[in-house]
Amino acid sequence: MLGNRTLLDIAEAKPRTQAALAELEGVSELIVRRIGSDLVDAVREGKKEGHGPIPKLEGNGRRRMDRRAERRLATLKKWRSERATELGLDPGVLCPNSALESMSIDPPADADELARRKEIKSWFAREFGAEVVGVLATREGEGEGATD
Repeated sequence: MLGNRTLLDIAEAKPRTQAALAELEGVSELIVRRIGSDLVDAVREGKKEGHGPIPKLEGNGRRRMDRRAERRLATLKKWRSERATELGLDPGVLCPNSALESMSIDPPADADELARRKEIKSWFAREFGAEVVGVLATREGEGEGATD
């Protein structure tokens, strides 16, 4: 109905009347008739109290990886890409990056440990857990003696 740009324009213009709302680009006569009074009321309500400073979020939610974790991640992404192609799936559907990153930072000792992780889908752990643990173990065996 209303695009994000139009909603931003309404928020910036802060129209006080439906006539002022109708003057904004992207706001049709139909929108004014159907929800114009609700939009003007929402703007009015939003102006009543200032929101104060917007709190700053702690970090970006991503964990920092060392070189070994980055190498494990590259190995897992290669494995995922190959398996996804074999299965005719999008790689992100097979296993999202957040799950691969988790396994790279803290490799699971076995398939059961992998299955207990909240970021791992149960079907993925059941079908591919042992295989993923094996891929990670092989990677660690090849990487012995590597420096970080």
